Amino acid sequence: MDLLSLLGVAVLLLAVALLWSRVAKLEEEVRQFRRERRPAGSPERVPIEVSPWGKAAPRRKAAVESDTASVEESGEIEVEVVEQPVAVAPAGPDVPRETPEPAPVAVAAGSRVDDDSESDGFSFEEILAGKWLTWVGAVAVVLGAGFFFKYAIDAGWIGPAERVAIGLFVGVAAYVGAVVAVRRDYGWLGQGLAGAAAGILYFDLYAALHFYELVSTAVALTGMSAVTLATLAFAHTSRGEATAVLGLLGGFLTPLLLTTGFDRPAPFFLYLLVLDLGVFALAVLHRWRVLQNTAFVGTLLMWLVWLGRFYEASMFGGTLVLLSVFFLLFVAVGLWQTLFRREKSETSDAFLLVANPVVTLALGLGLTAAEHDAWHGTMAAVFALFYAAVGTLLHVKHREDRLAVTLSIGLGVVFLVLAVPLQLTGHWVVVCWALLAAALIETGLRADLTRLRLAGFGLLGLVGFVLLQYVLRGLQEPELLHTLVVRRALDTDWSAWPGIVNGRSFAFLCTAVGLGFLSWEYGRLPNDPETDQAPGDPVVASGTLRSASVVLLAVMCVLESVSYAGVSDWFGMTTVAAVSCWVTLAAVVLAALGRWTGPVWVQQVGVVVFGLAGLLLGVLGFGTLTGWEHEWQWLQSQGDVGTWATFLCNPRGGAFAWAVVGAGVAARLSTDSKRTEQADDVSPATVFVVAAYLLGLAMLTTEVFAYGVVHDWKTWTSLAITGTWTVYAVVTLVVGVAGRFHRVRVAALGLFVVTTVKVFLHDVWFLDPAIRTLAFTGLGAALLGVSWTYRRHRDRIRNWIGGDSNATAA
Repeated sequence: MDLLSLLGVAVLLLAVALLWSRVAKLEEEVRQFRRERRPAGSPERVPIEVSPWGKAAPRRKAAVESDTASVEESGEIEVEVVEQPVAVAPAGPDVPRETPEPAPVAVAAGSRVDDDSESDGFSFEEILAGKWLTWVGAVAVVLGAGFFFKYAIDAGWIGPAERVAIGLFVGVAAYVGAVVAVRRDYGWLGQGLAGAAAGILYFDLYAALHFYELVSTAVALTGMSAVTLATLAFAHTSRGEATAVLGLLGGFLTPLLLTTGFDRPAPFFLYLLVLDLGVFALAVLHRWRVLQNTAFVGTLLMWLVWLGRFYEASMFGGTLVLLSVFFLLFVAVGLWQTLFRREKSETSDAFLLVANPVVTLALGLGLTAAEHDAWHGTMAAVFALFYAAVGTLLHVKHREDRLAVTLSIGLGVVFLVLAVPLQLTGHWVVVCWALLAAALIETGLRADLTRLRLAGFGLLGLVGFVLLQYVLRGLQEPELLHTLVVRRALDTDWSAWPGIVNGRSFAFLCTAVGLGFLSWEYGRLPNDPETDQAPGDPVVASGTLRSASVVLLAVMCVLESVSYAGVSDWFGMTTVAAVSCWVTLAAVVLAALGRWTGPVWVQQVGVVVFGLAGLLLGVLGFGTLTGWEHEWQWLQSQGDVGTWATFLCNPRGGAFAWAVVGAGVAARLSTDSKRTEQADDVSPATVFVVAAYLLGLAMLTTEVFAYGVVHDWKTWTSLAITGTWTVYAVVTLVVGVAGRFHRVRVAALGLFVVTTVKVFLHDVWFLDPAIRTLAFTGLGAALLGVSWTYRRHRDRIRNWIGGDSNATAA
């Protein structure tokens, strides 16, 4: 019975082929007869192509002028255009002009133009009646055939063999009807019949195998493969993508319908490969994107089914080779038109271009997860190199296809970024990402590829996010070292690098060096030849990267100092003092860079950073004034006073002194010799000078107060602060006069006012009589001395400080 069924299928397919050949021969004879009967003086016949859907498409001029032989081989229908004279009514006021109707077109005998042929535009009625109802009817025919089989079985009319034979006959007849319908320009009807034929034959062969056991699995597989092949061939000749998709779905269902529960990988993957090769051919010929995407999804599902049911670790090598073959096949499907036909990719092509490598790498990682996970990074790197090469080839061959070029290069970058965490752990991930980002931006600069630079900056953003996690976790648990996928205790037995030099700080350092290098590269870009000025974007990028590099180094030092303090059990004020020193140093470096390398606004960034240092010192000073007595008692109880009993020579005094010196240096570096100081001018130099003045006052105030607490001065402490303020005001006033610094003189006079207010509102009520007397006497003497000096030497002082308007900014 198996042999008879197979022979029957073969005979039916042969009959279809013979009928097809006979119809083509008859059409050729009719065409030749028309050419022979055409009169010599007849009007010229313009050949046009009629698509399988019935739409007449005019040929190009070159095709019209081709010889008779090529016209005969093309299978075109000749349409005779008959020009008729158009009568035009004479112009006149009472005679309306009539719009001439278009000249009729005489169609050659034998050609068919009816309601089923398509036009350039379709109404909803035509689409509903001509296309949708056709497919609904095809589905109804398949269901009707199924119901008929069911009814025939229940009624006992026919036996199993007869049922299968009837199904084969109906299916082949539907195929023949589809061929005839397409030949007569009923495209939609033909495709509907082809779909119905495929469904009937698939169902019939499945029933013959599983319901009646009339054929073997091999025969059923051969028959279903023949149905799939016939459906795809019909779709090719009729140019029907929907039919091709239907045949492809049936092809993917065939192994599932005929499965026996035993693994036969060789015929299974051979069948799958042949099916995808057929799809490749159709996709190349017709550019059917839905078909190629459907083939990829179907192939993926078949792979997942096989991997879930039959895969074993011993099959690793062969499976990996087969996976690579299918990957390369779909790469060819996605890029064939771009590489060999120079066609631009469309948005629908992006699915296959992206999904194919992503899915393949994911399957590869899953296959190697158990025993070969050490190769994960290498696999991602191989994909990265492959797509970098593909992107380069596309850029050289067909750079106009920006979608394919961008996707290929982007995939290469993504896989290279992914290879780092797959192969490495800890700080090395951030280090490699930072170096890769710098390389991408550098390559984008040299090749003038904006998207590549954007990818590099995006990767830098990812690096910054990871470093931010380092900072947050490090501040939360200073005694632990947090890096990517690594959490390690910072103790004496730690075997990484000693002190603040460790993997985490190395990651910060490499990132900062990369930012500095990119800043230098952007600064080297040539000036605009028309304006002789550097272009805006490179200048902004250079300054931003330079500032970010310095800030990142400062953050590294702050984080590692906090961690070291946590491990070493530092006193809280010591930690704050150390952090403020690092922030002050960063502000000074930014001021220097703004002066020496530019742009000038980098100095303003330095001002902002110095403001953070001032905020930290403010917290330190406020904590001293409000809680130093308690802190000092705690230090005494611990027996670890250290240098905190020394005036100025302690961590707090050193931090303030460092900030005062840093503000002075930054003010000098921020001075612009080409710009004169104006009364309403607020430059970075002015801000730094004012900051140095205020920080010096805060340093002396806190240190005098702390020293008074240490030596138990009680109310004499307030007198010492008043005297310190008075002396500081006098000294700075003299400096302001001598140096012709207008703002310093104003600040000194303002300090006199503040000191006076303190004496009259605080000291007069809270000090002992003797101390109060000294406070008022000293302040009064200082104020009288300053007033007498200004009045006695008024002219000389005016002449001296008269150069303020021409003096440089402090």
